Amino acid sequence: MRSGRRRQCRRGVGRMIEALRDSIGQHTATYLALGGLVIGCVFGAVVFATNFCAMGSLSDIHNFGDWRRFRAWVLAAAVALVGAQLLQAGGVVALDKSMYLAGSGLNWVGHSLGGLMFGFGMVFTGGCPSRNLARAGGGDLRSLLTLIALGLFAYMALGSVLAWWGRLDEAEAWVQRAERTVRAEADPAAALRVLYFRGQFELGRGRPVGALAAFRAAERLAGPYPVARQIRAWLLHALVRLGDTERAEQALAGLGEPDRDRGEMRSATAVLRLAQHDPHAATAALAPVLDGSAPVIRPIWLAQAFLLEAIARDALGDQAAAGHALERALDQAEPDRALLWFLLHPAPGLLERHARQRTAHAALIAQILDLLAGNRPAPRPAGSRPPLEPLSKSEIRVLRYLPTHLSAPEIAGELSVSTSTVKTHMRNLYAKLGVHSRAEAVESARSLGLLAPSARSR
Repeated sequence: MRSGRRRQCRRGVGRMIEALRDSIGQHTATYLALGGLVIGCVFGAVVFATNFCAMGSLSDIHNFGDWRRFRAWVLAAAVALVGAQLLQAGGVVALDKSMYLAGSGLNWVGHSLGGLMFGFGMVFTGGCPSRNLARAGGGDLRSLLTLIALGLFAYMALGSVLAWWGRLDEAEAWVQRAERTVRAEADPAAALRVLYFRGQFELGRGRPVGALAAFRAAERLAGPYPVARQIRAWLLHALVRLGDTERAEQALAGLGEPDRDRGEMRSATAVLRLAQHDPHAATAALAPVLDGSAPVIRPIWLAQAFLLEAIARDALGDQAAAGHALERALDQAEPDRALLWFLLHPAPGLLERHARQRTAHAALIAQILDLLAGNRPAPRPAGSRPPLEPLSKSEIRVLRYLPTHLSAPEIAGELSVSTSTVKTHMRNLYAKLGVHSRAEAVESARSLGLLAPSARSR
C-alpha cells in the first residue's frame, strides 16, 4: 500500500513538474521578469553587504594577500555553473541554444581578446559591472556613466544578435533603445554601429527605404575606415531591394577595382545580377568568393555567398549544384544561427525541396521556413474546413517541425521540452485537424494555410 502511495506521489510530482515546464515555456517573459527582480534584489543586498567585486578580489590578493573575496567569487561562479547544469538536466533551458554556446567550437582568439578588453575596462572604471551597479545605486556619477556605456553596447550587441537570428520583433526593441541612448555628435563611433544595425534590421523587415537612409548616414560617419566597404555592400543590397537597379549599377561602377573584387561586394554584385535575371553573371561574380580567392571580412558572409549560388544554380535548372550550395550555406549559417541571409534572399521552395533530401540541417530549415512564414497563416484555400479547435502556440511550434524527418525526441530537443510533451501536442494536433498520421497532419495544415505549400504545389 505504501509503494502504491509512493508511485502516486511520484506521478503527481511528475505532472506538477511537467505543468511548470509548460507554463514557463508559454510565459517565459513573465517568469524572466519576476525571477530577474528577485535575483537582482538579493544580488544587490549581497554586493552591498560583502563588497563583492571580481576586480576587487584580485586586488586584495595582490595588495594584502587576502583571499576571502576571491573565494567568495569562486563560490558564486560555482553556484552559477551548478545551477545552469541543473536547469539543463531538468529540461528548463537548453544551454547549447544560447548565444554563447551556439557555435560549433570555442573561439579562443575572440574570447581571449574579449577577456583582455574586459579586464582593462574594469581597471579604468574602478571595478566590475556588478560593483559599478552597486555604486550607481549609492549615487556614484562615474559608475552611472560607466553603466550607461555598458548598456549602450549591450543594446547594440543584443539587437544585432537577435536580428541575425531572425527574431526581428525582439531585435527592434533593443535597436530602439540604443538609438535613444546614443548621439552622433557625442559618440560618432557608437552612432555608426547603431545606424549599421538599423540598416540591416530595416532590410530584414523588407523596408529598403529605411535601410537606405540608415546606410547612407552610416557611410557619412564611416569616412575612410574599413567598415565603409561593408556599408557600401549593404547599400547595394538596399538599392536592389528598392528596385533601383540602375542606381545600384552606377554605384558599383563608381567603385575602384580593389573594392569591387572584395568578397562582400562580389556577393552584392550577385544580388544585383539575380535581380537583373542574369544567373550566369551571378555565378561568375560569386566564383572567387566560393573558392577563397576573394576573401570576406567575416566567415558569416560565406553563408550569403553559398545561398546566392544555390538560388542562381536553381534558376539555371541545375538542382544538384543548387542543393550542394544550399547545404554549404546551411553549414556556414548553423554555428552562429545566421538566419538573416535567408530572410534577405528568401527561397522557400528551394528550402522545402532540400528538406526532403539528405540534409544535416532539417531543424534549421524548419526554423527558417517558420521565419519566412512570419508565424502568420497563409490565405485559406476555398472549401477547406478550419480545425475543430484553435491550435495553441505550443502546438503550432510542433506543427512547424512535422514536414521534416525529425523524430519526436529530436523535435523535443530542438524545442527544449520533453518527448512526452511533443507527443501530447502531436496527439492534440491530430485530433484538432481530424487526421490520424503525421503525413495527413502536414497535408491538412498546408491546405488550411497553417504551413507553407510544398514546392511541388507551387
